[in-house]
Amino acid sequence: MQAIAKFTPAFLLAWAIGGETFAVAGPAEDQYAVGAGHYQQQRWKLAAAEFRTFLADFPNHAKASRATFYLAESLVQLREFEAAATEFREFRRKFPQDRLANKALFRSGEASYLAGNLKEAEHDLGEFQTQAPDDPLNAYVLPYLGDIAAQGGDARKAQQLFSQGLERYPQGPLQDDCRFGLAKSLETLGNVEDAQRIYLALASKSASPWADDAQFRLGASQYAQGNYAAALETFDAFRTGFANSEWKDKAALAAGQSLFYLQQYDQALARFQALTSQAHVGLEARYWIGLTQKARHEWDAAASTLLAAAAEEQRPPLAPALRFHAGDALVQAGKLPEANAQFDLVFERWAD
Repeated sequence: MQAIAKFTPAFLLAWAIGGETFAVAGPAEDQYAVGAGHYQQQRWKLAAAEFRTFLADFPNHAKASRATFYLAESLVQLREFEAAATEFREFRRKFPQDRLANKALFRSGEASYLAGNLKEAEHDLGEFQTQAPDDPLNAYVLPYLGDIAAQGGDARKAQQLFSQGLERYPQGPLQDDCRFGLAKSLETLGNVEDAQRIYLALASKSASPWADDAQFRLGASQYAQGNYAAALETFDAFRTGFANSEWKDKAALAAGQSLFYLQQYDQALARFQALTSQAHVGLEARYWIGLTQKARHEWDAAASTLLAAAAEEQRPPLAPALRFHAGDALVQAGKLPEANAQFDLVFERWAD
């Protein structure tokens, strides 16, 4: 699910090291102080190296617990999430009564989530929720668990978790993440009307990192319902309101598709032609140019367009679709041997 990429995770806020002094300085204290100094200055790589050295040289020192925690925290800040999760679990194993044990449990779950190790993440985050149900960090835990459920195909559980996140933390740091996840869950469960209502509300929040995703999902939902006029209006909003969105070209292609199904072929063709040089949608745009030419009964032109695109694409689902529609256009053009050659290719290369 896209949520992992868009979430603003808690790890961006590092736990600070409190002021610490030592009555009698020595090699261990000096080594720890160097690591702590790097950590406080956010020199994460140097901090991690110093804490590792400290733990290797002084594994039984009174500061070993803090060194382990801040080593793990440094790895989180370096986005070495799998290694960080391992260190947080080691901290909890060695120092289960430490006042930072709950934070380490949260961090191990979050780091596993960000590393894509969802089973471990679900275990640790669920345990944190049980042990610390009133901790403000649950504003992160609930949407993380919701996303894990969604990725596992449990839309009902995802809906419950995202709803709980919004109810408990309506102004929380991941409130819009919960809204987007809730809308997707509702859509999956067939509650399209409520999903579209949430998408629309979220898309109107221009400062939200999810606004353009919500706008695109709203258009896609309208398109899937066959409401092409509404979808066209929604996708066209990317021209002005979301001009810098990563969805911009996909939205332009979808706007062209909406025009196609509205039988506004001239306008659709213009939209597709404007996209042929775009890396991520150019080939699809040429496919839809061919379909538009077919719809206009321009059989030879359609076959030529589709065959040229097919020569560049060998992967399903687009490749067999290109060949099939090229063959269909050739049938209409009266070129049966050439058409059969395309149909045979589909059977040979993509039998299933």
